[in-house]
Amino acid sequence: MTNITPEEARRLVKMDSRSTHGPLTDCPFCELVKRRAWEMAHQIADMHYEYAAQYQDFTGEWDYPESSPWKPTAEEARDEERTLQLTGFTTRIVRRLVSQPEEAQP
Repeated sequence: MTNITPEEARRLVKMDSRSTHGPLTDCPFCELVKRRAWEMAHQIADMHYEYAAQYQDFTGEWDYPESSPWKPTAEEARDEERTLQLTGFTTRIVRRLVSQPEEAQP
Protein backbone atom coordinates (compact mmCIF):
# COMPACT_ATOMS: atom_id res chain seq x y z
CA MET A 1 0.00 0.00 0.00
CA THR A 2 1.27 3.46 -0.83
CA ASN A 3 1.46 5.88 2.09
CA ILE A 4 0.45 9.48 1.56
CA THR A 5 1.11 12.22 4.07
CA PRO A 6 -1.31 15.05 4.75
CA GLU A 7 1.20 17.42 3.15
CA GLU A 8 1.27 15.35 -0.07
CA ALA A 9 -2.53 15.14 -0.10
CA ARG A 10 -2.82 18.93 0.26
CA ARG A 11 -0.41 19.35 -2.65
CA LEU A 12 -2.43 16.96 -4.82
CA VAL A 13 -5.71 18.67 -3.93
CA LYS A 14 -4.20 22.06 -4.74
CA MET A 15 -2.85 20.81 -8.07
CA ASP A 16 -6.12 19.15 -9.07
CA SER A 17 -8.26 22.10 -7.98
CA ARG A 18 -6.50 24.17 -10.66
CA SER A 19 -7.87 21.91 -13.37
CA THR A 20 -11.30 22.61 -14.84
CA HIS A 21 -12.72 19.13 -14.28
CA GLY A 22 -11.70 18.42 -10.66
CA PRO A 23 -12.13 14.71 -10.00
CA LEU A 24 -14.45 14.12 -12.95
CA THR A 25 -13.67 13.15 -16.52
CA ASP A 26 -15.77 12.02 -19.49
CA CYS A 27 -14.78 8.40 -18.80
CA PRO A 28 -17.78 6.79 -17.04
CA PHE A 29 -15.67 3.84 -15.88
CA CYS A 30 -13.16 6.11 -14.09
CA GLU A 31 -15.62 8.65 -12.70
CA LEU A 32 -16.49 6.86 -9.46
CA VAL A 33 -12.88 5.88 -8.70
CA LYS A 34 -11.65 9.41 -9.29
CA ARG A 35 -14.44 10.90 -7.19
CA ARG A 36 -13.58 8.60 -4.25
CA ALA A 37 -9.87 9.38 -4.62
CA TRP A 38 -10.71 13.09 -4.62
CA GLU A 39 -12.75 12.70 -1.42
CA MET A 40 -9.99 10.67 0.23
CA ALA A 41 -7.33 13.22 -0.71
CA HIS A 42 -9.39 15.97 0.93
CA GLN A 43 -9.91 13.85 4.03
CA ILE A 44 -6.19 13.08 4.32
CA ALA A 45 -5.29 16.72 3.68
CA ASP A 46 -7.33 17.71 6.76
CA MET A 47 -5.50 15.27 9.03
CA HIS A 48 -2.63 16.16 11.36
CA TYR A 49 -0.06 14.34 13.46
CA GLU A 50 -0.15 13.85 17.22
CA TYR A 51 2.92 12.68 19.14
CA ALA A 52 3.49 10.62 22.28
CA ALA A 53 6.38 9.34 24.32
CA GLN A 54 6.51 5.61 25.00
CA TYR A 55 8.68 3.64 27.38
CA GLN A 56 9.76 0.03 27.24
CA ASP A 57 8.64 -1.94 30.29
CA PHE A 58 10.46 -4.86 31.92
CA THR A 59 8.85 -7.37 29.49
CA GLY A 60 10.06 -5.42 26.45
CA GLU A 61 6.58 -4.12 25.57
CA TRP A 62 6.08 -0.46 24.65
CA ASP A 63 3.64 1.46 26.84
CA TYR A 64 2.40 5.01 27.41
CA PRO A 65 3.19 6.78 30.68
CA GLU A 66 -0.31 8.21 31.08
CA SER A 67 -3.87 7.58 29.97
CA SER A 68 -3.96 10.52 27.55
CA PRO A 69 -0.42 10.69 26.13
CA TRP A 70 -1.00 12.39 22.76
CA LYS A 71 0.49 15.87 22.30
CA PRO A 72 0.07 18.31 19.39
CA THR A 73 3.82 18.69 18.83
CA ALA A 74 6.85 16.43 18.92
CA GLU A 75 8.57 18.93 21.21
CA GLU A 76 5.91 18.44 23.90
CA ALA A 77 6.29 14.67 23.63
CA ARG A 78 10.09 15.03 23.87
CA ASP A 79 9.70 16.88 27.18
CA GLU A 80 7.87 13.87 28.58
CA GLU A 81 10.42 11.52 27.02
CA ARG A 82 13.26 13.31 28.83
CA THR A 83 11.52 12.75 32.16
CA LEU A 84 11.16 9.04 31.41
CA GLN A 85 14.83 8.81 30.42
CA LEU A 86 15.87 10.37 33.73
CA THR A 87 14.15 7.46 35.49
CA GLY A 88 16.14 4.96 33.43
CA PHE A 89 13.58 3.84 30.85
CA THR A 90 14.30 3.14 27.18
CA THR A 91 12.03 5.52 25.27
CA ARG A 92 10.83 6.52 21.85
CA ILE A 93 8.54 9.08 20.24
CA VAL A 94 5.64 7.79 18.14
CA ARG A 95 3.15 9.65 16.01
CA ARG A 96 -0.29 9.04 14.55
CA LEU A 97 -2.50 10.73 12.03
CA VAL A 98 -5.81 12.02 13.36
CA SER A 99 -8.77 13.88 11.95
CA GLN A 100 -11.24 16.20 13.59
CA PRO A 101 -13.65 14.35 15.89
CA GLU A 102 -17.06 13.66 14.49
CA GLU A 103 -20.14 12.33 16.22
CA ALA A 104 -20.80 8.64 15.69
CA GLN A 105 -24.42 7.80 15.06
CA PRO A 106 -25.81 4.60 16.62
